[in-house]
Amino acid sequence: MDLLKKDTRNTDFDITGLLYVFHLIVISIYYSQSSVFLNIDPHIVFYYLFGASIIFIIIVFFINRGVFFVCSYFLLGTIFYSFIFSAQFGVPFTGGLVASYPGIYLTAAFAILAHSRDWKYALRLIFIASILYEMLFLGITFTLDNASFAMLHSLGLEKPNSVIVRHGMFDKDVGDLAFRIKISPMNLAFSLFYSLFLVFQKRSIVRLSLLAFSVFCIYISDFRFLAVTSLVSTIVPFLPIKRRTLAKLVICLNCFVMAVFLVAALTDVNLFQVLSFDETGSIRAMAADIAIDWFQRFPIFGVGLRNDGDDYKNLFSSMIFSPTDIGYFGSLLQYGLFGYLFIFLSNCIIYRFVKEKCRSEKEGYDTLMLQIFSFIVLYQLISPFIWEDSGSIILGLAVGYAVPNGLKPRGRDIPGRKFLSPAGREC
Repeated sequence: MDLLKKDTRNTDFDITGLLYVFHLIVISIYYSQSSVFLNIDPHIVFYYLFGASIIFIIIVFFINRGVFFVCSYFLLGTIFYSFIFSAQFGVPFTGGLVASYPGIYLTAAFAILAHSRDWKYALRLIFIASILYEMLFLGITFTLDNASFAMLHSLGLEKPNSVIVRHGMFDKDVGDLAFRIKISPMNLAFSLFYSLFLVFQKRSIVRLSLLAFSVFCIYISDFRFLAVTSLVSTIVPFLPIKRRTLAKLVICLNCFVMAVFLVAALTDVNLFQVLSFDETGSIRAMAADIAIDWFQRFPIFGVGLRNDGDDYKNLFSSMIFSPTDIGYFGSLLQYGLFGYLFIFLSNCIIYRFVKEKCRSEKEGYDTLMLQIFSFIVLYQLISPFIWEDSGSIILGLAVGYAVPNGLKPRGRDIPGRKFLSPAGREC
C-alpha cells in the first residue's frame, strides 16, 4: 500500500510513475485497437484494464470518497444504459461494457496519484505515455503493407469503427481505397501541446525535435479534423483575451454547439449534410440520419449502449453505422436527453479545473491547459470523445485532482493540504 503514503522523496520519476505510464499506454492501445497489429489478444488488454480499474477504485475508497462515488456513478450509469438497450431491443445483457470505459476510471488512478504528487507531475506522465504511443503508432504505420491491409480487409477489420478506417464507400475493392489506422487522438494532440509548452519554457534541440515529431505524427495520421482542431486549439490561448475569459468562451461554445445539435436532432436537421461533398462525409451524413431517426423514437434515455458493433448493424440494418463518428448525434442516440446533460456536466468539470489553473498558474501551464480544453471541446463535434475515447484521460485528470469530497479544487484552497511538485517543492 505504498501508494497511500506521502512521497517525500526529491525525485522526478520513480517506479510509481513508470506504472502509471504503462497503464496510460495500455489505455492508448485499447482506444486505438493497436493490439491487433501487435499480435496481442485484445482480451488480454481488456481484462488488464478491467482488473486495474477495480483495484484503483478499491484503493480510492480509502483515501478519497468523493472520487469513489464519481466512479460508482459512472459504473452504475454504464450498467443502466446497457440494460436500457437490452430491455428495448431484446439483446442479452452481457456486462462487457462495464469495463469498456477505462479512461473514465482514471479518475480513481489520478486521485491516488494526487495523494503524493501534484497535477503537473500527472501531465508529465501523460506526455511520456503519449510520446511512447506515437512511437508505437509510427512503427505500425510504416510496417504495414498492402498484403497486411488485404488481410485485415478479408477479416472485416476495415469498418468505420475498427482498426482500419477507409476513405470511401463500401462498394469498392481494397485496392481502390486509401486506408488509415485508428488512433488515440488525445495522445497525439497532448504531445503537440506539451512539446510546444516545453519549447516555450526553454529552446533546445531535444525539445524542438519532440515538437517536430508530434507535428509529424498528426500529419501522418491523415485525419483532417484532428489536424484542424489541433491547429485551432494551439492558437486559441494567444488571442488578445485573458486566459480565464477564453476558458469561459470555450465552455460557452461547448454549450452553444450542444444546443445546436439538440435542436437539429429534434427538428430532423442533419448537420453532417454539409460534409457530403466527399465519400467520408457521406458516410457520416448517412449515419447521422439513422441517429436522428432513432433519437426521436427514444428521446429520454436513447437506445442505450450496445454489447458490440453487430448489435447496431442488426438494429439499423447498416454496416457503416458507428455512433462514435457523428459527434453529439451519436451521444443523443446512445444516452438520450438524460445522458446528454451529464456529458455537458463532464465538460463543466474540466472547465472548472482549467479555469482554476488559468487563474493560479503561470509559466505556460495556463496556456497548455487552455489548449487541451479547447481541443476536447472542438473534437466532440465528430466524436463522443469525453467518455468513449481518449478524451476521458483529461476528464479523469480533472476529476481526480479536483474532487476531495465534492467539486472543490485541490491544493491551495484546502487548508493544511500540501503537495509536492515533481522537483520535491511544496505547492
